[in-house]
Amino acid sequence: AERDYEPGTVVSVSSGEEDVEAASRFEDVAGVVSTDPGFTLNSGEEGIEVALEGRVPVKVAEPVEEGQDLAAGPDGRAVACETGQVEELSSDASKSKIVDAVNSLSSNQECLKASFGEALNSSQNGNVEVMLD
Repeated sequence: AERDYEPGTVVSVSSGEEDVEAASRFEDVAGVVSTDPGFTLNSGEEGIEVALEGRVPVKVAEPVEEGQDLAAGPDGRAVACETGQVEELSSDASKSKIVDAVNSLSSNQECLKASFGEALNSSQNGNVEVMLD
């Protein structure tokens, strides 16, 4: 990798290259920069150690609650997918309120589709422990 990434950075595979980069919003995740790998492939080679599965600390961009699914967010930090139900709208709801509800549902579906793991604890900022899918 051309750049050193801090442990906990969510990474994706660079397009058309054999390198990783900090993942962007809802991008497919290759893994998380590891703090303590249990097993290293190609040891002795130059590169970044990336966790592909198991428990790993992950940098977060916003508050996260235990049990929330996480997806790639800005600059290699994770964001939480919304939990809960879609607000029920009355038949006389304004057009803008309906559009907002549909956009929120669509964004959450995209987040869940791009989810790479589940938060094992809560965090207001910084890092959260994640079980990678």
